[in-house]
Amino acid sequence: MSSSSSSSSFALRAELDLWDDVLCYCGKLAPILPQWSRRNPGRQYYGCGSYKYGTGGKNCGFFEWATGEMDVRCQIVINSLREENVDMLREIEALMIVEEKLRKENNGLKDAVQELKRSKRDLMRAVICLFVVMIFLMIVFVL
Repeated sequence: MSSSSSSSSFALRAELDLWDDVLCYCGKLAPILPQWSRRNPGRQYYGCGSYKYGTGGKNCGFFEWATGEMDVRCQIVINSLREENVDMLREIEALMIVEEKLRKENNGLKDAVQELKRSKRDLMRAVICLFVVMIFLMIVFVL
């Protein structure tokens, strides 16, 4: 579809308020989908109602822009924000990996603390036993 007929159909559709009534060549309701190319980031279009992402299924190939072209400044801003978003998502993934490692290390440290507490308790019992034995021996030898 040419740019002029696309923009004229866009204008006509806006005047007639037919946004929800666009049918594809299959006769199905054409959903409004976002385009995420660098040239048209976020620009909406109508696609075939039979198309399913990632299925490689059959569709009629219907395509029509639902919104007008973006100016270059908007394209630059949206693409920059998308790149920043991707960078932040990568950073979040890396931080989640670090968090999981720290969580495991923390659990290991908690286990070590519990083991030390058990050892301390056992040593205290041993010291008390030795003290009792020493007192007993002192009583036996002194008397």
